[in-house]
Parts: sequence; structure tokens; C-alpha cells
Amino acid sequence: MARETSGRKSKRSRRGTSQAPLDRTKRTRHIGDIIAELVTRRGFGRVDETEELDQAWSEAIGAPGNQYTRVGRLSGRTLEVLVEHAVLVQELTYHQQTLLDRLARLLPERRIETLKFRVVKK
Repeated sequence: MARETSGRKSKRSRRGTSQAPLDRTKRTRHIGDIIAELVTRRGFGRVDETEELDQAWSEAIGAPGNQYTRVGRLSGRTLEVLVEHAVLVQELTYHQQTLLDRLARLLPERRIETLKFRVVKK
């Protein structure tokens, strides 16, 4: 029994002829490049940077203030500082320029221009 054709192509043949073949050379990337990009984006390689910031902040603020504060993240030239008490945020805001001067001396390559204080729970 012969199969009748109505002049239309099947979906399979139509799809195969109307689309250009995929050029996989433009899309493929080495896995090492992808992993390096992810590490950079997610900040997994910033462990040394965080330790350096923690140490510099501890020295800049001194022992009493270090007990109630910790470094958050560095975003551009703004350093986020996590503080346990709102009253301490006011005090730190008052001394912000002195702290920035100390951080500039301790970390000249970071060029931190602003401190952003945020109250957090322990």
C-alpha cells in the first residue's frame, strides 16, 4: 500500500533543512576557564583578601571595638562593617574618618573611601 503525500514535508525533514547547522566551536569553552570564572564571580578565591581585611580592621579599630565588630564585604571602595550594637554604629560613624585614615595606611592598595556600618545579631 503506497503512502500518499500531500505535498508537505514532515516536521523532521522541515526542521533539518530550514535551520543552519550548529557551530559548536563558538560555544564550547574549556572547563578550566568556566571554573576560574565561577571562582572569581562567587568570591571563593577571596580567602586571603578577607583575612587581610580582618587583620587591618582589627588593628584600625583596636581591641575594645574589635570585640563587637567584624568585616563584611568590600564592594568597590566601600567596606561593609558588621556591628552588634546600634549605639556603636553611631560612635563608629563619628570616628569614620580616623578609621579610614588608619585603613589607608594599613591597606594602601585597597583605596577604601567609605565605611558602611550595618547592625547585625550575634
